[in-house]
Amino acid sequence: MTRSIKWPLLAILALSIGSGCPGDDDDSAPTDDDDSAIANDDDVANDDDVANDDDVANDDDVANDDDATTPAPADYDLATAPEFSDCNASQNQFKLMLGDGSVIGPFSGFSPAPASFANNSGNWTLRMGEGATFNQLQGNRTGYTSSTAIPMQGPAGTEGNVVSNVLVDLGDIGASPTPIGGGYGLPNVNADKRVGGEVTFNVLPEPDATASGTFSAILQHNQQLAAGNVVLLGIRGCFSAPLTATD
Repeated sequence: MTRSIKWPLLAILALSIGSGCPGDDDDSAPTDDDDSAIANDDDVANDDDVANDDDVANDDDVANDDDATTPAPADYDLATAPEFSDCNASQNQFKLMLGDGSVIGPFSGFSPAPASFANNSGNWTLRMGEGATFNQLQGNRTGYTSSTAIPMQGPAGTEGNVVSNVLVDLGDIGASPTPIGGGYGLPNVNADKRVGGEVTFNVLPEPDATASGTFSAILQHNQQLAAGNVVLLGIRGCFSAPLTATD
């Protein structure tokens, strides 16, 4: 009689052993952390079946998982000042290298006064290009020396300074990404360390003179800078422009 009761008890023990999982164990994997001596250790690594366990690395099967981060904003920072050895020194021309490394142009043309001018207080502006894409050089010539490279720096109205501002029309960027279109310049705050340039005048931008020279620069997209993206633009060109006095 005692033997007939013993066999069902052994069967129950065998079933318990075959299940192999502690009472608090939520996973049957060999490396499961819940079969440790710590009860209910649901906040440790690899505990991927715990709801909202967002402090665990690689916990990608949980809703609202913090590992599924939003990709960082795209940077387009491959631009350098493009080669432009055949720039016609008797004209106003420039080429652009976009932030994806592609080159567009040359662009030609000149906007006379009031877009371009020089005045007796030293301020001057030279606007190049005839279409929607254009480059505007401007500064204050006080202290300039002809045939000497003048580093680009702002603000434009300060004596001795010169800057370049470019607008790239979406219609001219070809297959390049849309964020590359827009306005570029020399940001005063948080500019990329590659931003900068220079202008060399053969003839200084005096009132009623035909200013001439060459320039090159790497500029930064102003709006994309504010959005956290690094989007650069390279420019190189030459100019020969009659600057009308406005005072």
